[in-house]
Amino acid sequence: MVARLTDPVTIDAGQIIVLPTGQRHVIQSLSGILWITQSGNVQDTLLHAHESVALPPTGKVMIQTLRGQATFRVTPTHRPLGARLRAWLERMADEARE
Repeated sequence: MVARLTDPVTIDAGQIIVLPTGQRHVIQSLSGILWITQSGNVQDTLLHAHESVALPPTGKVMIQTLRGQATFRVTPTHRPLGARLRAWLERMADEARE
């Protein structure tokens, strides 16, 4: 059976999970303490059980447990329609200027 990205994931000490780049993610800790590092971001994040964090699509995201075992869920999110439309309009305007 292949796990989907939104299925709960349990990791042991020493394991590292790397998320796909270029997509926004919400990471929710279900148990344990997670240590989250994102390339390009000088601040790491610690998540305790029942906490969550939304991460921008910039840089590789690495998740590991601070100690022992931890369970978490990753939910990919999309930019709001208004933000996507604004970005598209800006690209079209740039192309029209060229």
